[in-house]
Amino acid sequence: MTDAGAWATISAGRNKGQGKCRAVPPPAVAKPLMMQTVTVTNDPVRLSFLRALLRDAGIECLVFDEFASLMDGSIGAVPRRLVVADADAARARLVLAEAGEG
Repeated sequence: MTDAGAWATISAGRNKGQGKCRAVPPPAVAKPLMMQTVTVTNDPVRLSFLRALLRDAGIECLVFDEFASLMDGSIGAVPRRLVVADADAARARLVLAEAGEG
């Protein structure tokens, strides 16, 4: 096929509606999850214990600043934060208080 034939095929396809751009709706955006800090500590053993308490109670938790504290040489300049979802914050504080960690 010559160059002219290739162009004819492409333009013929465009005339039939092929190759046109179609608007695609944006993906659904999830509502951001709001978090609350329930405790701040530099002690990795205590942090592990608190995470286990919350997990046993069925409360999802995350540790913020875990790697930042490692980058400072673990001198304690950046404490680690244990955070939970807003909806679980009151129950998480109650679980920690019952364990004597509140």
